Amino acid sequence: MKKRKKNPYQLTDEEKLAVVDLYAQFQTTSQIVDQVMGWKSHAATGDTEKDRKNVRDAIRTCNPKSSAFSFQIALMARRAEYLAEKKGTLVTAVCDTAQALAEGLSGVKFDFSSVPMNDLPRIVAALKDMVELMKEMGITVRQDISEAIRFGKKLDQYPKLDIDGIERSTYATTRREMWAESEAYELGKSTQIETGTGRDANDTKDDIYPSNYVIPDVHIKVLWEMLCASGNRKVPTVKQMREELDDPELYDEVYSEDGPPSFEEMLKRYQKWLSDEWTSYTPEQKNWYDQFNRDMIWKTLKQRAAEQN
Repeated sequence: MKKRKKNPYQLTDEEKLAVVDLYAQFQTTSQIVDQVMGWKSHAATGDTEKDRKNVRDAIRTCNPKSSAFSFQIALMARRAEYLAEKKGTLVTAVCDTAQALAEGLSGVKFDFSSVPMNDLPRIVAALKDMVELMKEMGITVRQDISEAIRFGKKLDQYPKLDIDGIERSTYATTRREMWAESEAYELGKSTQIETGTGRDANDTKDDIYPSNYVIPDVHIKVLWEMLCASGNRKVPTVKQMREELDDPELYDEVYSEDGPPSFEEMLKRYQKWLSDEWTSYTPEQKNWYDQFNRDMIWKTLKQRAAEQN
């Protein structure tokens, strides 16, 4: 099989996240291509059309319109922060209003029969101003915008897991902290897509590694810390970690029922944990919940001690 030539515009991890940031700011792919070409002017071939094609290929895992897109969490979180910083409550109000109109447009009936004729031009002007404001800010009536706004409101809250109406657990970290952890997994997925080292569906079903599979760095670190870390030993590089972890150990730890979840499973968990469908506790509610649990544990221990006596 012919080896694919390396793309001269291949992005580093930091550059990938920078591109995701640009998409979060509602920039178009053409605008982003121009910026990346500026970042990597040394990679120019002299053929502008070829260079732009190479850049589009290099940013496809960062492009939400591409089937290879792998930064769902990062885009939503960064867009939420961008919207909050850009126009604050104004942009939130505009987006919420636009989304509400989009969701209920088919059933909306405007009745201007009671509006004085002199006021109609002002109503039309106000609607026009709102449309122009949305255009200026790059806002369109799309579901992902509303999701980002709702996500942003919950970034500093603690996800609460409910199953069939029964509360199962509350996580000790906020969505913002989970978002920071998840970026390493999304970068790992991006690398797998680019290098063709992702998992094949049949290999996954048969519980074996495909010959080209490369476990992402972030998961190698987790496995090494669990299997090999001891005392005050200096943490080695990821390359050295890979040398210390042989395949049988990796296989057993990643796929055994008692071992840690696979990289792919961890990425799915982060996407689920950060889902907007989940309810949340505010910091104050979380403190109350934790104190309640501590009180219940203490009460249980006292009851057991009394029973033993």
